[in-house]
Amino acid sequence: MKLAMMRSILGLLLSLAMLAVPGTWAESMDWGPAPGTVVQVDAPDQSGQSRTVADLSGTRGLLLFLNRSADW
Repeated sequence: MKLAMMRSILGLLLSLAMLAVPGTWAESMDWGPAPGTVVQVDAPDQSGQSRTVADLSGTRGLLLFLNRSADW
């Protein structure tokens, strides 16, 4: 068979296989809490004092950004 035809057939088979799998890869991943979820945080600050979300929130709320390390 010609290489182009083999690629076409392989592409078709992969497409059909993806349709047979329920959901997508991204949907099956656990990406953490949903937006708007209330979290309870009680962690020490740089001086060792325990801080909560209520301690850190101002009149306009608190934006808490968590970044997963790339060094797993």
